[in-house]
Amino acid sequence: MLERQPHASADVLELRHGLETLSTAYAAEHATDADLARIAEKDAAFHLAIADATHNVALTHVMHGLNDLMRASMLMSHRLVDYDDDVEANLLAQHRAIHDAIVACDPVRARECAGAHLDYVRTLYARSPSKNMK
Repeated sequence: MLERQPHASADVLELRHGLETLSTAYAAEHATDADLARIAEKDAAFHLAIADATHNVALTHVMHGLNDLMRASMLMSHRLVDYDDDVEANLLAQHRAIHDAIVACDPVRARECAGAHLDYVRTLYARSPSKNMK
């Protein structure tokens, strides 16, 4: 899909924004100690572990169903953006903020952190030379 529709990455990011802000809020409410141990700091695995921590069967099913599309979108988008050390540090700090909000059982802060993270990612893609995002 992404190869046939080059602007679909923007659509995937928009969908991620809605689903992942919801997932982080639910994870903050429902994550177990085992879930928290699974939440990694790597992109797609990090976001999927959060979805699993929601313990919402429907949301988890949707996120797992979209996993291949999300991974492909992330890979395509990562190729468009020249990540420097500052960008990598910012992304890692954003993941830590999301993780910390979930550990603190703070769904409002978790949702805000996830939204801020995805807004940041959107600005990175918008600044890319090929501007493959809408």
